[in-house]
Formats: sequence, C-alpha cells, structure tokens
Amino acid sequence: MPDIDIDFADRTSILNKIDHIVARLDNNKKHNTGVYVTEAPHNPVDNICTINHKDADDRGYFKLDFLNVSIYKSVKDEQHLTELMERIPIWQLLEHKDFSDQVFHLNGHSELLQQLKPTSVTIGGHTGDNTSSKKKLSNEELDKHIRGSLDKANKR
Repeated sequence: MPDIDIDFADRTSILNKIDHIVARLDNNKKHNTGVYVTEAPHNPVDNICTINHKDADDRGYFKLDFLNVSIYKSVKDEQHLTELMERIPIWQLLEHKDFSDQVFHLNGHSELLQQLKPTSVTIGGHTGDNTSSKKKLSNEELDKHIRGSLDKANKR
C-alpha cells in the first residue's frame, strides 16, 4: 500500500494537534517523516511503532509522511500562493544542476532534466527521491516513468 506525502511549512504545527504514532525504520530508528494517525502497535513510553514501517504496511497499517517543505514559509496567504502558481516559470533553469539540485524531489536528476528539457509539471504520483527508505530510480527508470505518465496524459 503506498503512503501519502503531505507537505507543510512546519510539520510540528499539525503533529502538535493530532494524536499520532511515529513510524519505525528497518534499523529500528525513528522514521524522520512517517506517522500513523490510526492505532498501531507502539511503545507508550516513546510513542514509536514497535514494528518497522514495511512490516506495518504489510499488516495493513497506513503511514502518512508529513514533510517539512520550507519554501511554504515564504507564502503569505492563499492569494499570494495563487499569484505564485500563476507565474510562468523559467523552465530552462531546471537544466542547470546548481538550480535543480536545490529543488525538492529533483535534486540528483540534473542529467535527466537536461535530456528531457521539461516545460510542464504533473502533480501526482511519487517517482522517487533521495531518502533511504524509498527506491531511488535510475535516470532510465525515471525517464520511462515520466514518458509513461506523459503518454497517459496525452491520451486523455
């Protein structure tokens, strides 16, 4: 079962408001972003799940990843966000490694961005990132995934 990533300017703002259990990694350390907002087996002393997140997933527990995305701290309000979203991006910047390596979920993929020369963005499925708990896709795999997504979008 896939997890869901939810972006926050400051994830502690939501974590302080809801009951949750912290997910556990394979190495028995605390997961950096993963939480369960439903009941899951956990140690009541440290509030960390007693089974690692992969086994928990196999058992049907649903993990949410609450991510800190600091760029949101600069957004003043909903109107400001709308104005930012309506701006036309300078897509060529994505072809420069020093820029793309600073973009969340794009860092490490500068060669692929230089090949694909993107001029649009699809909001949706996760294709991989640099966190150790997720599979990092090779440029070839990422290219295949992106091209497959584009083909599906073009058929709509």
